[in-house]
Amino acid sequence: MTIKEAELALLKSQVNPHFLFNNLNNIYALVYRKNENALTVIEMLSSLLRYALYEQRDQVTLETEIAYLKNYIELQRLRIDSSANIHIDVENIDGTLLISPHLLVSFSENAFKHGDMTDPEQPLTVTGYTEDNTFFYHVFNKKNTFNKPSEVGIGLSNVKRRLDLLYPGKYNLSIADGKDEFSIDLRIEL
Repeated sequence: MTIKEAELALLKSQVNPHFLFNNLNNIYALVYRKNENALTVIEMLSSLLRYALYEQRDQVTLETEIAYLKNYIELQRLRIDSSANIHIDVENIDGTLLISPHLLVSFSENAFKHGDMTDPEQPLTVTGYTEDNTFFYHVFNKKNTFNKPSEVGIGLSNVKRRLDLLYPGKYNLSIADGKDEFSIDLRIEL
């Protein structure tokens, strides 16, 4: 195993324990209240963890990665509130293109962690499309007011390093971290 392969394996293996604990606590609350979504949320979390832990291929189809992303977003929607203002549009893609697994969800994790999904004018937005074997991905969120300002976390620095190793010279990542809004724009040649 080369140093690059070892570093990629380490970066890929990092699972955010807060994500797991938060979701388990939310599932506990749903079960305690006998909420009809409890079993669905357990199934979604199980599917996400299975993908995160066992997807060992270097590349998966974009369709597979997008399905994982949609499952994650739906789990968050159920966890937060089904009426949360979330807009997702990742339908206009060439699903046969190959991408390294687990790249896209880090950006959405960040948006859900710091985002305000209550503003009817500014939804948390996740969009993606392909054009000429290039994938374009955009995530936008209005920042919530109860989170203190923070530095770029391990999730974003992890994904940036993975992009450097996997797609040298073939990607562009722009992060706009404003006072009230946060967005990322990613372009990857696949």
